[in-house]
Order: sequence, then structure tokens, then C-alpha cells
Amino acid sequence: MNFSNTNTNEPEQVLMNNPEDIAKSSDAANGYDQKQELKAERYLGLADKCEKEADRLDATNKSIADCMNGTPILVGHHSENRHRRELERMGSRTDKAMKPRDQANEYRKKAENRINPTFVSSDDPEAIQKLKTETAELEIEYKKWKESKTDESIDWFKEDSPRYRTLQLESIGRKLRDKKKRIEDLKTVQSLEEIDKTVNNVRVYTDKAENRLKIAFPGKPSTEIITGLKRNGFRWSPRNKTWQRMISNQAIYLAEKIQGMVGINGNLHPSDWKPLEKAMLNPDQILLGVNFPQV
Repeated sequence: MNFSNTNTNEPEQVLMNNPEDIAKSSDAANGYDQKQELKAERYLGLADKCEKEADRLDATNKSIADCMNGTPILVGHHSENRHRRELERMGSRTDKAMKPRDQANEYRKKAENRINPTFVSSDDPEAIQKLKTETAELEIEYKKWKESKTDESIDWFKEDSPRYRTLQLESIGRKLRDKKKRIEDLKTVQSLEEIDKTVNNVRVYTDKAENRLKIAFPGKPSTEIITGLKRNGFRWSPRNKTWQRMISNQAIYLAEKIQGMVGINGNLHPSDWKPLEKAMLNPDQILLGVNFPQV
């Protein structure tokens, strides 16, 4: 592909002139990076643990198979039933070994995402700056493809064809829109006011440092509330002892609804309770059988 009259300038970097802001940003970034490394180590440790469990099950099957040494089932012999049971156990262990191996692969992918430099997490204190840099790079690439020359005689799937350029422009344009939307969403979250409200002994508050909206109950909530929390994107944090999800207007709205529905004893008000099996499948629209408007 031939590029003409293209701008090769490096994307603009978002600079901070205030030394205090630079120091705070640097400290926050270092703390975030250390936290990501610790999470990656934890995921790798869990992956190793799962793989050891799978290896143990496979080793057990291998030792039994070596003892059998390819002996077929002797029909009518006193060992027939035991032989069949042992084969069933071996099959069951093989199936059980597949689950920890799949979990190990999942944990390794999570660890890779934590240390992958191309992955920009919304929890990163420098997420907006990084996304702006990536957006600037994409805009330069988009301009290059826009000004590139094509050959009408080339097949559409070749690099110098008009169709190929159109596909590239569509792909880059889609990435640009997604990143710009993420930047606006992150700015909206940063502009939200701090919340710390306690109703019926249930505390709802924001933690801007961790980018989380947290719900603290006086004790373990009922099964209905736990199900409703999970259906609406909240997850239990053993470290913080709270139910939490990323900060957003929708998260705040749902948390306040949950807070208003919980009684002093940590259970739902009888007048507000409805069977969960009647709830629709959209977790952001239905909470514990109560209709919420789409946010």
C-alpha cells in the first residue's frame, strides 16, 4: 500500500505541569502496577495448583493402567465386576482432570492480561492518558489509509485494492469510536461525587482509589439478596468484606435500590419480595423481581 502526504508526527502526550500532580500520578501508577503484578502472581499460583491436581489424577490413572497392562475384561471371572468399576473410575478421573486444566488455562490468561502492556484497564489511574495516546495513534493510521492510493485492477482482498482500504478504515474507525467512548465514560466516572450513605445498617459508598462502588451489610445477607447482587454485577470481595462492582451511574442506582429494599435484619422487606424464578433474564433491568428502567 502506498501512502502519500501522510503525517508522521508522534501522537501528542498528555502532560501535567504541576509537580504535585506528577508525583501523585506517579505514586498511583506505581501502586497500581504493583497491585497488578501481585494479582498476576496469584493467578499463576492458582494455575499451578490446578495443574498439579490434574496431574495427580492423570498419574493415578496411569499407575492403574500400568498394573492392568492391557488385560481385557474377563467375562464370567470373579474379577469382572471389579475390573469394570475400575475402568469407570478411570473415566471419571479423566473427566475430573479436564476441569482443573481448563481453570489453569483461564487463570494464565487472566495473569497475562494483568501484565500485558497493551491492555488498558479502567482501574488504571493513567487509563485516560493511555487511551488518548492510543486514540492519537489510531487517528494517524486512519489518516494514512484515507490518503493512500489504490489500484482498481487488483482483486478486492489484496492490500492495494479499494475494498481492502475500505475494510481497514471501517476497522480503525470502529476502534476509534470505542476508545473515545471509553474516555468519555471514564471522565463521567471521575466527575461523579463521592457517595457514603447508610440506610437500615447497609452502607453504600464509593472508593475512587479502587474504582469500586461497595455495599457493606451488617452480616451475611439472605439468599435472595445475594442472588440479586450477583445478577446485577456485584461480586463479593473477601479482602474488603464488601459486595462491589465498578463505579457507574447504573451501579449507584442499583445499589441504592438494594439498600432501600433491605430491612434492618439484613433481609428483604416482605412487601418487596418476589420470587426470583419470575425475574427476566436481563440482570440490569430486573432486580429481585422488581422492574427497573433501562439505564
